[in-house]
Amino acid sequence: MVRQVLVLAIVAQASPALAGIWTEDFTGSNGSTPTGWTISTSNGSMDIQSNTLYMNSQGSGYAWGYPDKSSFPVLDDWDQTLPYRVEFDFKIPNTNNHWFFVYVDSRVHTVIDYGDDFKYRAGTSSSASNVLIMELNTDQWYSMQYDVFPAAGYFDIYVDNVLQTAGAGFLSQNRDPFHIGDRPRGNNEDYDHGSAYWDNFQLTTNVPEPSTLLVWTGLSVIGLVTLRRRRAAQAATG
Repeated sequence: MVRQVLVLAIVAQASPALAGIWTEDFTGSNGSTPTGWTISTSNGSMDIQSNTLYMNSQGSGYAWGYPDKSSFPVLDDWDQTLPYRVEFDFKIPNTNNHWFFVYVDSRVHTVIDYGDDFKYRAGTSSSASNVLIMELNTDQWYSMQYDVFPAAGYFDIYVDNVLQTAGAGFLSQNRDPFHIGDRPRGNNEDYDHGSAYWDNFQLTTNVPEPSTLLVWTGLSVIGLVTLRRRRAAQAATG
């Protein structure tokens, strides 16, 4: 009896609550720059439209942005050496897209490649590969989730709560804290382009490591088996 109680007590403490440290739902006025963000554009636009952030840089030009840590001091406390989770809603309205940032930070690099291909880029800047995550439907909202494990060197990608890519590798770069949108690359303004919507960003910390989850899952199973066996024994003895 004591052994059973101890196992169940450990399981109850096993999964630390995720701690939200930053959210953004773009509730400013239509056509405005989100408060506390830096937005850069040239022959394109990136502003709030109906409580979403809308980017339009079709053809010549660019539009990209990032939240200023000076405006969101909590981002200065974001320790990117520890596991973290990034969640947001995302939509592409058409397939006239090439290589804009869906979400990138100091390790994670995800883009819309040509058309509707959602990809991540991994490796070093001199030797990197592009890996397809999935093809997106146009004009459809998706719930994106990135669980990032810096010590392990990879991240997992969920779309609409379904694991699409496990163990995606990091790309060595410097995007702190993160960037989204069509970033200009030298003379490639006519080459990189696209349009997209973002909404409901949430950054959380204290994400359990995958190995830790396996341990606690095992303990949970042991606890349930012990409880069921005890109940079966009680039923058999009346």
